[in-house]
Amino acid sequence: MSLNFQPKFSGLDVSSFIASMVIGVSILTLPRVAVEAVGTADVWIDTLAGGIVAMIAGYFCAKLSQQYPSYHFFKITQILAGRWVGSLLILIYSLFYFFLCVYEARVQAEVIRHFLLDQTPIHVTIICFLLAGLYLVMGGVHPIVRLFLLFFPVTILILFSITLLNYQNFQIDNLLPVLKHGWTPLINGLAATSPSFMGFEVIMFLTYMMKSPADASKSVVIGLGFATLIYTTITLMVVGTLTAHEVKTLTWPTMEFVKQIEFPGAFFEHYELFFMVIWVFSIFTTFVFCFYLVSLGLSLLVPIRLRLLQILLTPLLYAFAMVPQNLDQAFSIGTQLGYVSIMTSAVIPILLLLLSKWRKSANAQQDKQT
Repeated sequence: MSLNFQPKFSGLDVSSFIASMVIGVSILTLPRVAVEAVGTADVWIDTLAGGIVAMIAGYFCAKLSQQYPSYHFFKITQILAGRWVGSLLILIYSLFYFFLCVYEARVQAEVIRHFLLDQTPIHVTIICFLLAGLYLVMGGVHPIVRLFLLFFPVTILILFSITLLNYQNFQIDNLLPVLKHGWTPLINGLAATSPSFMGFEVIMFLTYMMKSPADASKSVVIGLGFATLIYTTITLMVVGTLTAHEVKTLTWPTMEFVKQIEFPGAFFEHYELFFMVIWVFSIFTTFVFCFYLVSLGLSLLVPIRLRLLQILLTPLLYAFAMVPQNLDQAFSIGTQLGYVSIMTSAVIPILLLLLSKWRKSANAQQDKQT
């Protein structure tokens, strides 16, 4: 079935959406995760390399969706892999996005409890988060995308402002010497930084909603390029300000970096609270789109209306979000999702793209013979 949405989105809209989708929980933890994996201050190189890897994978994801510009990814899987294998792939992606929703709901609640509402029970924060997400997701995909585009400029403004306001605390010596231990630590750390860019594969669900699907590959590369610039800049500034040794000891190094901001004469205090509010909005928009994809995928597998399915999924998300006993267990979910994302954002799309190319080539040869 061909799906046509109006109004269509421009290439710039999609680039902004991809950048917003990628910038999420990882922006608070990436410097620590990278330093733990690499062990040196060269983590900014790994972050840059991880972004380049994501751009390559994103390009292939876009190319796959461009082969079938009238369909979203779930429909494409059934066209290429058949009903049963396609349904299995839909289930895999639905579960992936389900647990991504669980992870985001739990982590945002942990962050809010730690920095904003320390007296509020964590289950209350999660329930409010889920109900707000349910309200938005029931409105369909277009309000979700528009919300992304609304918050994106504000998010970018805040992220770049924290780097500019903290420049006086930055020490280039904390990043030197470069490549002191060679390339080996960076190669080992690439597996830790690349999953921080997960989420770009949603281009496969956006191409059919674009004004010009032919611009999908360019849009995803631009969006990931912007996210890579932000991640690399934040990593550089955090490590250059706090040192690699200190970053390894901090749960939320980016937040500690923001706390370093001081205004002359105490003109403005607790800038980190303002940053935290913007971060929560960013996480919320990412959560809502993942929630939508879960419900969309499952609606193709079970005979339940989309809105009813979204309502039924909400208590399930809450139940799973409350399973982790502590923050470390919640982080372990994110780590496992990072590994699974290699399959969902690279391996499966590339295999389907090769299958699509092979089928079209075989059909072309048959047409010539007839």
